[in-house]
Amino acid sequence: MTLLEKYPTVGMFLAFFISSCIFAYLNYGIKIAIIVSALCLIALIVVLRLTPLKQKVSHSLIKSLSLILAAISVAGCISAYSFDYRAARIDSQSGNEDNVTLTIESCEYSLSYTSCYVATVQESNLIPKGTKLLLNTELGYLENGAIVKGVVEYSSLDSQSSGTFDGKRYYLSRRIMLIADGTELERIGADNRFSFSRFFDRVNRRLTSMFMSHCEYESGGFASAVLLGNKEYLTDSIERDFRRIGITHLIVVSGTHFSVMIALSESLLKKTRIKRNIRALINITLILFMMGLTGFTPSVVRAGIMHLLAQLSVILFRRANIVNSFAIAGTALVLINPYATLDCGLQLSFTATYSCIMFQSLKGSVYRDLKEKTGIRPRRSKIFRILFSIVETVVLTTLVTLSTMPIIWQYFGEISLISIPANVIFIPMITVFMYLSAAYLILYPIMIFTPLLAHCIGAFTDLLCNISACFSSAEWVMLRINYSFSICFLVPIAILLLILPVVHAKARLPVFLSSIVVCLAFFGTVFAVQVNDAKNVHLTYITAKKNDGFVIKAGGEALICDISDGSYSFASNLIREAEEMHLCEIEYLMFTHYHNKHVQLLSRISDREILRGVILPEPIDERENGIYNSLCALAAERNIDILTLPVGGQFMFGDSVITMFERTYVSRSSHPITAVEIEINNESTVILSGAFNESKEDLQSAVNDADCVIFGVHSPVYKKTFGVNFGSEPKVMIVSTDAYEHMDAGTRAYVDIHENCYDSGVFRQVIKVSE
Repeated sequence: MTLLEKYPTVGMFLAFFISSCIFAYLNYGIKIAIIVSALCLIALIVVLRLTPLKQKVSHSLIKSLSLILAAISVAGCISAYSFDYRAARIDSQSGNEDNVTLTIESCEYSLSYTSCYVATVQESNLIPKGTKLLLNTELGYLENGAIVKGVVEYSSLDSQSSGTFDGKRYYLSRRIMLIADGTELERIGADNRFSFSRFFDRVNRRLTSMFMSHCEYESGGFASAVLLGNKEYLTDSIERDFRRIGITHLIVVSGTHFSVMIALSESLLKKTRIKRNIRALINITLILFMMGLTGFTPSVVRAGIMHLLAQLSVILFRRANIVNSFAIAGTALVLINPYATLDCGLQLSFTATYSCIMFQSLKGSVYRDLKEKTGIRPRRSKIFRILFSIVETVVLTTLVTLSTMPIIWQYFGEISLISIPANVIFIPMITVFMYLSAAYLILYPIMIFTPLLAHCIGAFTDLLCNISACFSSAEWVMLRINYSFSICFLVPIAILLLILPVVHAKARLPVFLSSIVVCLAFFGTVFAVQVNDAKNVHLTYITAKKNDGFVIKAGGEALICDISDGSYSFASNLIREAEEMHLCEIEYLMFTHYHNKHVQLLSRISDREILRGVILPEPIDERENGIYNSLCALAAERNIDILTLPVGGQFMFGDSVITMFERTYVSRSSHPITAVEIEINNESTVILSGAFNESKEDLQSAVNDADCVIFGVHSPVYKKTFGVNFGSEPKVMIVSTDAYEHMDAGTRAYVDIHENCYDSGVFRQVIKVSE
């Protein structure tokens, strides 16, 4: 309470920002109830001030509480207008057609058959001018500033959600309100007016091209991501490795990057003997330039505002108040863009900054206690300076990890177990790398030492990537924490850390240690649950459009099988299912047959996920042999184990036995008839193509005796009807609509007469429980 009494405006700004983030996730009714309650409490406080009881209550405390409640009320009103009125009103246009004129702001992706852009409405019959849309169109390679006109059909952002990814929240945080599918669009010109966003985009691309001109692709892309925030050329494998060891924030421009750049600027300016206030003005210009260069993302704006306030305090000859800067930055962000409260990066950035502020408070208490008990002065002792620096980094990283864990649980569901040592190792290395990259850009125009610096950047990138890849590939580096019981541990951790700044100085260390104990108990519980679940075998069948596949969890490991034409979008569904099974890596990827796109699929999966082995069917003709050799070469290059199953061969995965039946090609299609049998606890499941009557007898026998039969959707082009004579009725049968259409009358009748039969549009499912 002493802090709130001393700095009432800090409490007001913090309350405004924190309540804005909370309001973003609440429905309209709860928001109104909170606003009304806050206003009633303000009225009660006013009455309290006018009564004789005022002598018993601190004037500054009453003032602080009034400001906090007022801030909560205002935050609720802004949130209600932004989310429950404006965004909801625009979202209600879903399903309508509209004649529009749009300006292209940026390109999300561009393929040969479709492209996706972020566009701003210039003219519309239904949508307010200035609204941002996600535009899907066949028009390719539209530059920023291009103007298109025509007919679009609107759809809701809800359609972009899949698995654990909430597409609506993600796009709303970028102020994108709706999806527009272009049915009749044409390019009619370009917006040649000056735009700060397009100007900084061109500068960013120009600086990125400087890196790419002399550096290799991987090192140039890494340097542009770390220094400029441009991740266009950042390889998937680097992102994967940095994510798995818990240092993704080092390749996202944040407060750390601003601190390094300001430190570099200060060190250079001091040598020129420029006055302090002039240096501050130059640093302010540099900060604004960096904010524009990196796209004014919420986390960058937060860091930029805090650094701007620090430099302004130098000009005004006042001591910088980091807590006040922190609170003002959050308030400014919400006022500029209320939808930024949904941004995961912003929430992580503010939580990490809050942790750093708490660390300063905790560090001061520990220093005082250490001085009183031992007489040692850590800051002045040369013997302990390096040791204390390392200990400080470890404690700070631990505090940040604990603070951000609830957000990580909500958005990602997994946490790196080596993030603390990884941060200790990589933060100084990334700092040196940033200095090298900045020196390269500064000297590039005069071409002095450019090849040498490019070589150093390449060598440093290789070192960072090799170390991160080594750590990332180790087993049990990542831990899935997406359990329902996780909240029982994360709430106490959050409460302990929130009260840390306001408890007595001598109680801060015990409170911090208590949060660590709860965290260790949480990890222990997760490990115990996973060890207990390792003895179980889980099988999930997944389908989408014309693709099939399944995921097996056995012995705490994942096997995914792709029965498709090599579609990565479908394979990502299999990967998400493995994540829902609380697994962080893939032990095996299995293919049942061969498509040319399988080589590209293996490359993308191994770049984005930890993949330890690939299971391939033995090739049966020259075409398959060519694809097989390409897959083997790629797997060997990436240190992925290769297992080739012969025709009819079996593979044991934990307590499951997988049999891959012989493929049969028909003259009408390049796709073979395929089938896989999975036997778990003496119960067999057979997944096969939509038709199989031209296959071998062993497959027909397996289908007749299976406990579960799945007639999938990925099948050769088939025109013949077929029938099934089951030796024993299966407990479960799933029949795709396409397979049902080619069944003979007797088999259709067998499917139709069972109870609980339903047609979902894709599958007919019959479930019969044995007596």
